[in-house]
Amino acid sequence: VSTQSTGAAAKCLAQIAWSDTKRILTAITGEIHKTGRREDDRVKCMEVLMDVVKITNELLPVYQNQIFNCLLHSTGDDSMVVRASAFSNISTLLKTNKFAGNSHIQEIVRQCENCLLGGDPASFVRNAAVHVLAGFIEVQDRGVLYGMERETLMIYRLLKRVGVEDLDEGVRLKALQTLAVLSDIVKGFMFPKQRITREVKILEHF
Repeated sequence: VSTQSTGAAAKCLAQIAWSDTKRILTAITGEIHKTGRREDDRVKCMEVLMDVVKITNELLPVYQNQIFNCLLHSTGDDSMVVRASAFSNISTLLKTNKFAGNSHIQEIVRQCENCLLGGDPASFVRNAAVHVLAGFIEVQDRGVLYGMERETLMIYRLLKRVGVEDLDEGVRLKALQTLAVLSDIVKGFMFPKQRITREVKILEHF
């Protein structure tokens, strides 16, 4: 079956996603996981997965575990094209659905760390991974990042290393740009403002 035919069939599934979302998502994620398929077909299926997310956006909270688990698994695929596509689609999800990845952020950061510090040989895959972290930071309110102090610090420390150690200039630059956004927030963690309290003594006159 040609890539074009596979893509057309998958597009049809996306268009009828409302009719049986669970079944269609299971079919698409199953195709993505088939390592015997051509990488072009699997990448096309990821594009369709994102189409389904757009069409059934209101149902994302119901199926987000299935969607994120599929994409996160694919970030460790043998194919560099599939890995890059997985990271790119995670980045899109985080940007278009502000709170979608919050419950998965530790695993997302872990996979980005495996890619960036584990020395993924493909610079375009590492670039996709660093854009995941940047996308998450860019869309979050400061209050949310304060509420996720541990995860925010994990991202900060990871980006700090990437900004120094990565061999690709574009990856280093993106890491440093995101660090600039994070710096004030992290300073708030490291050096919290001291609250000055005064004891007011009320003198009673007898």
